[in-house]
Formats: sequence, C-alpha cells, structure tokens
Amino acid sequence: MGAIRDLAEVFEKLTPLGFIELSTAQVPKQFETISAQNKELCALAQKMATEVLRQSREACPRNHLINLKTAKLKCHSGNL
Repeated sequence: MGAIRDLAEVFEKLTPLGFIELSTAQVPKQFETISAQNKELCALAQKMATEVLRQSREACPRNHLINLKTAKLKCHSGNL
C-alpha cells in the first residue's frame, strides 16, 4: 500500500508536461519487454510444434505428410 501512496504523491507533484515526458520515456521500455516476450513465446511454440510433430511421426511412421525437417512454425515479429 505504501508504494501506491508514494506513486500517488509523485503524480500529484507532476506537471502535465512532466507526465507526458514520463509516459513517453516508458514507451520504449514497454516495446522492448513486449518484443522479448514475443520472441520467447515464438520459441516455445516452435518447440511445442516440433515435439507434437515428432510424436505424431512416431505414432504413425508411414505418414509421409509430416516432415520434421521442413515443418517450421512462422511467428510474426513485425512492429507493433
């Protein structure tokens, strides 16, 4: 609760221009965090998809439709 009170005091003393500057400075940090999380999520999805394909191949070895070497999960990592 003390952290919320401290934050409220900071915002009370902050001018409108100061608030805009603070908000603007926060945007690149948020973008970096989201980008890093996106990369981690894509890596986990790729690992999961590869494992599912491997297990499918083991369950049905004659299935020529599943090729682990060419199966790739494409993650969109474009700009937000």
